Amino acid sequence: MEENRCGCSCLRPKLVTRVGEGYAQSKKCDYYYGVSERVEFGKDLYSAIVLYNPKKSRKNLFLNKLSCANYSSTAISVEVYVMAKVEGDLEKSHNIALGNTGCCKCNKNKGKILYGNDIKLTEGVKVYSRSIKPFATSDGFPNGSIILAPGTCRLYLLKTICHAESAISDISFAWWEESVHCCPRKDD
Repeated sequence: MEENRCGCSCLRPKLVTRVGEGYAQSKKCDYYYGVSERVEFGKDLYSAIVLYNPKKSRKNLFLNKLSCANYSSTAISVEVYVMAKVEGDLEKSHNIALGNTGCCKCNKNKGKILYGNDIKLTEGVKVYSRSIKPFATSDGFPNGSIILAPGTCRLYLLKTICHAESAISDISFAWWEESVHCCPRKDD
């Protein structure tokens, strides 16, 4: 404790901040934001939005934030799958950018966002589900705890709760990427 000009004792608190991993990765130009195109679904038609890490990326993707927006007057269901496969056409979103606008534009992301309408899930393990109210947004903050190794994905299957109505939605993601360090294999 110190004494101030009046001779009174006072505490001098120290400012303590916690720098998030997203900030640290953004400074290294390895942090990305992206959003799917809006997808329409309902009346027994499902849509899918996928965060995908290509097999040859040589990077791990660490999902930091996600946000699912419901632009409709009906509630929707979002089911999350791993090890998923679908029937139907998925398109690639081009709405991905570096989080740090001061970084070199030559630093290309490896992660991909795919989306599609009229999708049928053929394989997958459901790990999570959530409902979203009409005209609402649901945010998730895994803070890097969800790691997509090369060749893996997280698939978000979207459907309406009231099957007679249709809905429109999109999903935004924030993630960082780190190189995979492979150990040389020893021959037995």
